[in-house]
Amino acid sequence: QLKGMPRVLPQENLMSLENQRFQSYDAPDLQGKTAIVTDGHEGLGYQTVIELVKKGAHVFIAADSIDKALHAMRTVAGEVGKGAQIDFLELDLLDLNQIRKSIEAFLKRGIAIDILINNSTSLNEQNPGQQFVAKQQFDIYAGHFLLTNLLLPALVQAGQGARIINVDPRLDSMVAFDGINWKI
Repeated sequence: QLKGMPRVLPQENLMSLENQRFQSYDAPDLQGKTAIVTDGHEGLGYQTVIELVKKGAHVFIAADSIDKALHAMRTVAGEVGKGAQIDFLELDLLDLNQIRKSIEAFLKRGIAIDILINNSTSLNEQNPGQQFVAKQQFDIYAGHFLLTNLLLPALVQAGQGARIINVDPRLDSMVAFDGINWKI
C-alpha cells in the first residue's frame, strides 16, 4: 500500500453494500475536487463528466481529439450552466510516449487529482481483423496502466479520499446488470 492511498475495502464491507442502490443524486458534493475522465467526450465517459460537473467537480476530459472534447465541453457547460469547470487534457491511450509527455506537463501544474476514471473506450467494430482489435484493446489497457502510474503523485497529493475507478463499457453485456449494483 502506498503511503497516503486508501486501502481496499474488506470483502465483508462490500457484501453489506449489496442491497443498497446508488443513484447519481446520492453522490456527495464535489466542490473543490478535481477529476480526470478518459474518453469523457462520448458514451459512458461523457455521462460521467456531466454528473461530476453537476456535483461541482473540476473535470478534465482526457481525449485524443480536441475537437470532440471541445464539443463535449460546450454541451456539458450548456447543460450544467454557470460554474461548470471543464478542461481538456490531450491524451492518446494508444501512444505511450504521448501519455508520458502529456502527464509530465500536467504534473508540473501541481494539481491534485481526487478522482481518476479510466473509462475504457469502445473500439470501432469495423476495424479489420480480430487480431488488430485485440492488440488495440491491449494497448488501451496498457495506456490506462501507464496513466494511472504516472498520476500517482497527484492522487497521493489529494490525500486519503482519492479514488481510481476503472470502467469497461462491455461489462454490461457480460453480467446480469441492474444499475450500479450488478451481480454475476
